[in-house]
Amino acid sequence: MESYADAVTTVGGAPGLQVGVLWRDPLEGLSQIGQRWDEAQLDWAATSALSAAALAPLQTQVAPMVVYVDAVSPATLAAAAETAGLKLIEGGRLELRPFPSPITRRLSAEVSPRLRSVPWPRVYADLRDTGVRGEEAAEHVREVMAQ
Repeated sequence: MESYADAVTTVGGAPGLQVGVLWRDPLEGLSQIGQRWDEAQLDWAATSALSAAALAPLQTQVAPMVVYVDAVSPATLAAAAETAGLKLIEGGRLELRPFPSPITRRLSAEVSPRLRSVPWPRVYADLRDTGVRGEEAAEHVREVMAQ
C-alpha cells in the first residue's frame, strides 16, 4: 500500500480548479452536484476527505474536498463546474480534478446512495498527500477497509 501511495504521489496529476460551495453536509451537497453530472452523462467520483466520510467516517473534517471529473483540460473542468452550477473561486472549498487515469475512472463505484468514489487505495493515497490530518485519516481508511 505504501509503495502504491508513494507512486501515485510521485506521478502527480493535472492541476485542478477550485470552486465555491456552502455545504452544511458535504456528502449531501456532493450527491446533488453528482446528480447534475449524471444527468449530463459526465463521469465523476469523490476522493480524499469526501470518500473517507462515506467509507470510514471520522469525527474531524479533513480538507481539501476533491472530486475527480472526466475532463482533459482546464476548459473541460470549467465546463463540468458550470454543468453542476458551480462557480470558480480561488481558494474554494471544493477542488475539481481530472481523473488521474482511465482505470481510476473505470473502477470508481457508488459507495452509498448517490455518492460515487474512487477505489479506497486511491482515497488512501490522496489523503496521505494532504498533510498531518490527511495522514491520520488515510490510516483510518486503511484500517477500516483492510478488515
